[in-house]
Amino acid sequence: MSAPYSTRFTQIYDTLPPDGQRALFETHLIPLLDNLPDSVATKVLDSAKEMQTRLMAIPKLDYYAKRTELEGLLNELERVQKQSLYIKERSSREPLFEETMDSLSNWVNDIWSVVFEYQTNFRLAHQCLILAAEMLRRMFAPHGGCNCAFLNLRFLTNIKRHKTGKIVKTFHFIGVPNFERVLLWTWRDLFVSMLASVPGQKHAIPDMLQDIQAVLSWESLPKMVFGGKTNTGDGVHEDDSHEDLDSEMYDTEGEEEFVTEGEDEDEDEDDGSQEYRILSPFHADHWPKSSSFPVDDVRDLVQQCLVSYFQISPSLELYKSIKKVSTDVPTIRHSLLETTESNALWSSDNFAAALSIFASEDSAEVIWRLHTRGAHLLRPRDAFDYQTAVHTLGSRPAFKSRAQKICQNQLLAIARELRAELGLPFSRLYDSARVTELEALIKQNPISRTANVESWVTAISTPNQNQPSPMAFAAIMMGLPVPVAGSEFGGVEELNGLDLGKETDPDLEDLRDEFRPQFKSRFQGWLGATLTVGNPDQVFRAVFTELLTMMPFLRESDIVEEMLNRMSDKPGRYHICDGLETVHTFVGTELCKERAQLEKRKRKEARAKRKAAGQNAQASGSGQGTQTRSRTSASRATPDPSISLCQSFASFDGID
Repeated sequence: MSAPYSTRFTQIYDTLPPDGQRALFETHLIPLLDNLPDSVATKVLDSAKEMQTRLMAIPKLDYYAKRTELEGLLNELERVQKQSLYIKERSSREPLFEETMDSLSNWVNDIWSVVFEYQTNFRLAHQCLILAAEMLRRMFAPHGGCNCAFLNLRFLTNIKRHKTGKIVKTFHFIGVPNFERVLLWTWRDLFVSMLASVPGQKHAIPDMLQDIQAVLSWESLPKMVFGGKTNTGDGVHEDDSHEDLDSEMYDTEGEEEFVTEGEDEDEDEDDGSQEYRILSPFHADHWPKSSSFPVDDVRDLVQQCLVSYFQISPSLELYKSIKKVSTDVPTIRHSLLETTESNALWSSDNFAAALSIFASEDSAEVIWRLHTRGAHLLRPRDAFDYQTAVHTLGSRPAFKSRAQKICQNQLLAIARELRAELGLPFSRLYDSARVTELEALIKQNPISRTANVESWVTAISTPNQNQPSPMAFAAIMMGLPVPVAGSEFGGVEELNGLDLGKETDPDLEDLRDEFRPQFKSRFQGWLGATLTVGNPDQVFRAVFTELLTMMPFLRESDIVEEMLNRMSDKPGRYHICDGLETVHTFVGTELCKERAQLEKRKRKEARAKRKAAGQNAQASGSGQGTQTRSRTSASRATPDPSISLCQSFASFDGID
């Protein structure tokens, strides 16, 4: 049996563009009124007049006029920002911020009234909210200039009913970025009202959620479900806003807008709303009970959107957010873990995310299975996720030895990277002649070899480090960009002027890994991971021995100090200095342990000798025993010259 004509017509009508819908309506539907019975035509006409009366006072959402107004304000903000870089006293950014926020607040109030009170123009309201979010992002000044006014501006936003003037919600925030929560609260009401009044438009919401994700990132979608609040798993975090819980929250006018066919309009919606809100954190105070089902649909659509994004770009934060939004955590957890494991080898990002997710689930078996297949995908910036996964492996007796081996290999890999990086400022460090000189230098007395150390460090240093290549110098004088490292104009020296360490742009991650490797944080992280796994002495000793084989100068503090002094005033060498200092401190700590063990052995041998001497004294006489004890006490009182060195390394806070 075929579907009714009305159903088939509706399906076709929904697929038409707005102009096509208008043409169909005017060409074919309106003429039908003249052919209908008078009673039916009158009923249709009365319904149209009733809708006209209801929507007569609706606020006008003039998208293009508001865009022009906001563009003008932002252009003025950019102009004032440029001036404030030179004359801070003349900056007028704060009044402009206040004017912009007042304009956005009033507009958002109109948007909410259109979608929640009048329940119409949902698509236009969505586009208006997208515009507000885009303008909010553009107000931030990431490339210079002070953002104090942007981050510390106090503002108040009241959401009022257009029909009665009663306040529904008040937002009181500090900082312009927090206005995003007002937008998310409004978006939630838009979707709930849209599903409650026009259920057939449910298919349009996924595209709207994609728009929100594109502008505000995926983190905004879980917040939107909770009305702009943050859920961390132990409940919803209340914001600084408050809702007026007086009569305007549950006025009769607001409840009638959500009453659907088959519901009893005389039902006590106030009690139902209070009861449902206790059971569900998704329910807002100003919603009647009848809106509980639409918000469930909104939550399900948000979950589907997040799961789709998780399949492409998984992360531990996204994994946790999906579980918080879901009402069936065991099922969604099982599905997400299957997706994580199956997609782990697609990219380095996916693999690092998989390690962190399974580490949070304490799944050592899966981590090891993934590690054996995809360890080559890990990058230096994935060190923290890798260390977390190794800690999980080390917590299982079956994988402890493997975890220790991973820690040892990673520490040695960082040491090899550092050794290669030292070849930039000290290009002759590993020449056979310089190595021979170093061996002789180590045998000299540290007190009398200061001049020889300086001469040796000068001999190994790269010549003309301070002079840029002729082509790079010419480019600087002409105002052109400095040639890229590895080009025909020079090597990595041209990148010394770039402060990649302070840049947070994720697009520069590959450059940071290559030209500014974080030796210090990675080496200390793996030392901490080794301690966490347990029984670190064997690993530390193996690494210590290999380090002295690769870089024998690490055991000599005066040589390392002179090398650090030569690099400290060179731009772009701070990561090498930090790495060399960290590795040298580790070597010094192990040397102290070695000396402490040697001293302990000596004391043990001394005690054995004293015991033997005491026994001999009893046998041979008291005089000889007294002389032996005196000599033993004198040797025990002799100070160890290595104590001060060990104390200096003990102050290092990077190694426990």
